[in-house]
Amino acid sequence: MCYYITLVVRGADDATIAKIADRYGRLAKRIDNRSVASVLAANEAQYLTTVGHCDCGTALAPKASHAADRRKEQAVKLAKQGWSRAKIERWLSDCEKADNRAEERRHRDTSDSIELWSKIVHDIVSTPGVEEAGLLLHYYSRNVEAEVFEPRQEKVSIHQFAARLANMCEDELLMASRA
Repeated sequence: MCYYITLVVRGADDATIAKIADRYGRLAKRIDNRSVASVLAANEAQYLTTVGHCDCGTALAPKASHAADRRKEQAVKLAKQGWSRAKIERWLSDCEKADNRAEERRHRDTSDSIELWSKIVHDIVSTPGVEEAGLLLHYYSRNVEAEVFEPRQEKVSIHQFAARLANMCEDELLMASRA
């Protein structure tokens, strides 16, 4: 029940993508989520970029008030699944603590920013053989490969990517190309 950022690339091998991600302190582990695969071309691959537990607190995520709303929605779902009130309260408390730690980590390490993500995608798109690359942010309530949702795809040029990234929406696969 956290945010995760995934990278989608068309036209590069896993080792090349992993090297670029590592250069920026991120990972690139290939995953296969059927919901995301439904909007990908045959030669596109999805990579989990998360270092640590999750990407909560990322500069790409909606503001904290939205996260609190998401937790409340999830609490209602958990109650319907039979969770006790005490268990839900503990879960909410744990989520808030995790959000606070993520925010502290983000400010301490400054390893997450619009600029960072823009540079990663720019470097990947500049790699020979790569046609497009982009990012997807989703609030997962289960395993990143098993989650069912409806991602939307938008394509922009690499020159527009950074500006558009600042206003990226959840579940939007924002793809950049050289053109």
